[in-house]
Amino acid sequence: MHRHFNRYKNKVRKPNFFLYYFLLLGSFWILKLLLHIQVKNKEIIQKMNKPFILLFNHPSKLDFIYAYAPLWRHRINTMAAYYYFCQKNVGDLMHLVGAYPKTLFSPDLSAIKNTYKIVKRKGSIGISPEGRLSPHGAMESVHLSTAKLIQKMGVDVYCAHIHGSYFVFPKWAKNIRRGLIEIEYEHLFTSEILEKLELKEIENRLVQAMDYNEYAWQEKKQTRYKSNNLAKGLEYLLYRCPVCHEMYTLETNGNEISCSHCHTAFALDSKYYLHSQEKGPTTIKEWYEFQKEYERKNIPDDFSLRSPVVLKMPDKQGKGFIEVGRGMTTINAEELIYQGLLMGEETKISFPIKKIQTILFGPNEDFEVYHEDEFYYFVPENIKECVRYTILADVFYERVVK
Repeated sequence: MHRHFNRYKNKVRKPNFFLYYFLLLGSFWILKLLLHIQVKNKEIIQKMNKPFILLFNHPSKLDFIYAYAPLWRHRINTMAAYYYFCQKNVGDLMHLVGAYPKTLFSPDLSAIKNTYKIVKRKGSIGISPEGRLSPHGAMESVHLSTAKLIQKMGVDVYCAHIHGSYFVFPKWAKNIRRGLIEIEYEHLFTSEILEKLELKEIENRLVQAMDYNEYAWQEKKQTRYKSNNLAKGLEYLLYRCPVCHEMYTLETNGNEISCSHCHTAFALDSKYYLHSQEKGPTTIKEWYEFQKEYERKNIPDDFSLRSPVVLKMPDKQGKGFIEVGRGMTTINAEELIYQGLLMGEETKISFPIKKIQTILFGPNEDFEVYHEDEFYYFVPENIKECVRYTILADVFYERVVK
């Protein structure tokens, strides 16, 4: 953990009044010009009193705006990924609006302390228990440390259920699509109920409350999303053809994704359904799950994937991520290994699957690991491998747990 980062993790501040409202409400009104945004359960909003914790699902990069803006009477501190504080200018801005860092999928005492400070001064906290953007518009997992945090804080807990945001701005896309967003609030726990519940029951209710599926919602709504490049970027999420099963052969053009090996084409319509002359998935979610199931069934216990990579880490002066070495990553059923140069020295680092739990990824960007207070940012030579590292880590973690 680097020096400039300590001031973010050791001191959480009340969101700056003018900056918070300028950025949040300004962004919300711009989005309202582009999108049709509906807010439900407004009577719950009127009854909210500090301190409280607001949980929200995370199918899109803009979910905190949808979740917070209708609660404009409350300035909310955000528990955010360490990643966003690695660029000093961005970190300073987030610090001013009350955000504080959390190292994902690993214990973080400073994040717990900051949450307690906010509650003690009767503030409000926003948390996404998924800890990562959904790649396919449905919940993959909830980090159950959130349940322990909720129990420890002992304040009212609300949930913002956001629907349609995956179709407006999915993880793999670079542009916003016009369409419908629905925001629905739920009072999940009162402070009195939390005192009476066992941790396991809080976990169960949390998982049930946070569960979502954008395609199940779309089945009811049948709403259209407008863009001339609906499919652009999907080739960095979908790496295996569902017809010929070849990898890294998928390409996109406009609203179509096709395989260069078997020449099967899938058209993505304005309701986000896939159409093809060949038998195959009808949704992005179905295609993504096919990839994970294919790995479950076809990779043996002694399987490993090996890739040449560039390793980047946060700059000590807060200038974002800088290249610190080049080498090879290998993932197998037990660990992810980096072997190569690190700051000019030959290095071997092992990340046990059972400890890192998952590997995060940015489509067409990188795959990432948080481990022992450090952040490792790997850029593979074949950039389409990023998502496969995530899927393999999830499959291997399932085997470890079982």
